[in-house]
Amino acid sequence: MFRHKAGSQGTKPFRQSAPFVISDSIGPGETIVYGSVSHLVHEVYRLLKDMYGHVVGVDAALSGSAQGSSVLGQRAVLKQVPDDEKERRTYFEYSRRIANTLLLMSSQTRNLFQMIPRLNKRSISLLDRTGNPTVSIRLTDLFDQFVHNRYFFLEGEYVLDLFSDKPPPRAPISQTFMGYSINWIEYVDAIDSAIQDVRIRDLTGLLRGRLKRLSVGSPHKDIVFLVQNLESFSELFAEKVPDERFRSMLNLLIPEVSTAYLHSIKPKGQDGEEVSLTTFLGNGARVQIHEELDRKVFKLFVHCRCIMRDNRGRILHEEPELIRRTVEVGYENLLDHLNAVFGDDPLLESRSTEQGGWRAGPRPDAPQSEPA
Repeated sequence: MFRHKAGSQGTKPFRQSAPFVISDSIGPGETIVYGSVSHLVHEVYRLLKDMYGHVVGVDAALSGSAQGSSVLGQRAVLKQVPDDEKERRTYFEYSRRIANTLLLMSSQTRNLFQMIPRLNKRSISLLDRTGNPTVSIRLTDLFDQFVHNRYFFLEGEYVLDLFSDKPPPRAPISQTFMGYSINWIEYVDAIDSAIQDVRIRDLTGLLRGRLKRLSVGSPHKDIVFLVQNLESFSELFAEKVPDERFRSMLNLLIPEVSTAYLHSIKPKGQDGEEVSLTTFLGNGARVQIHEELDRKVFKLFVHCRCIMRDNRGRILHEEPELIRRTVEVGYENLLDHLNAVFGDDPLLESRSTEQGGWRAGPRPDAPQSEPA
């Protein structure tokens, strides 16, 4: 990068073709694709688990002192502030952890809602100072309030004094948030519900819109977004291979594999006899944009083997092993098939479906140690 000098126009990129980060491998078979919808959903889920760990931790650390102020499942959410100095410090440390998690969760979920506008109508109750509901406030307004906050104060299960330098316009709160509060447990519940509602069709819809507008003149930020989300989409595509629905879908999409195979072999003595062809798919399917952007097609890289049988089921010819083949499929064709087969599947399939969401009971991976 160029260094800024007095009188200059500021820092400029060294070159327009500079690379950008797409993904990072953190272990065998585990890759993080930055900037993708999938990454955001999983990050919010991780923060939900962290929040549960903080709640379990403060409950365990202060179990012998004050009465709980509210209940999370079978556990107190946040104890009353104890009088003992050591316990008071423990209470403060956990409150700070919860506050920090709320901030990061708000930022990440805000990004997710900007990508998926249909989530933007979700709201929770805005409370007066005594905890009684007044009106509803959209989560998006609260995201902005948290992201631009100067400070906020936690009191048990409530967020008070959420001061922001950039209060959201037309939101049902004053410029200073004075006199209002929100229940942060209700807020986290609403975020939890939102990420559970993100579906594969949300991702395919985003890709469809960006791909339609893709050209050599597209803004860099759109290209970065598309590359990152296509990388994530390709991983999702590969993960679906063991699903029988995926295999039947690909068999519809790649008839040219079978046609090419039939033309490549000529079993002796079978002229005029009906034959059937089965294509077996292996793991490792990938998706990539064709380098000629104006063609508007994906390249599918699949591993498969073909077996030909006669009408009595006898094998006439078979490929001895999986062969990597490249198939070209139109954007609309592939995305339409994916929506028809998998569109309603949650993007976060590993998400716990227990009733009660993030507060449905202790998770084995929830940290429960006291803060140092």
